[in-house]
Amino acid sequence: MSEWHDIAAESDVVEGTPTIARIGGREIGVLRDPRTNGLVAIRNRCPHSGAQLCLGTLEQRVEGEAGGHYELVDRTVIVCPWHGWEFDATSGQCPEDKNMRAAVYPVKVEAGRVLVQA
Repeated sequence: MSEWHDIAAESDVVEGTPTIARIGGREIGVLRDPRTNGLVAIRNRCPHSGAQLCLGTLEQRVEGEAGGHYELVDRTVIVCPWHGWEFDATSGQCPEDKNMRAAVYPVKVEAGRVLVQA
């Protein structure tokens, strides 16, 4: 059964810097989404090659077609720092490979504290 774990003060989670906690033998990173200013909690392990996923960047997803037409979509992804694989910050799903998914966790703020359910 999963429990809520106190990770940090909300004010300590700043854009561009992951707050990493070890919960049940797993490293989980809490990051501030620069697009929404909300918080996301993601396992600090890329399912592609094991990189520290939370050292990557949170970015607005760019999608495109052959011929150079690209557009920003209403979705935030975390981009792996090793090979550039992208994972949806909410669902963990890799947009390019439906068999690849990063673990994501519920996160909330109560009384100024960040809590992650794991």
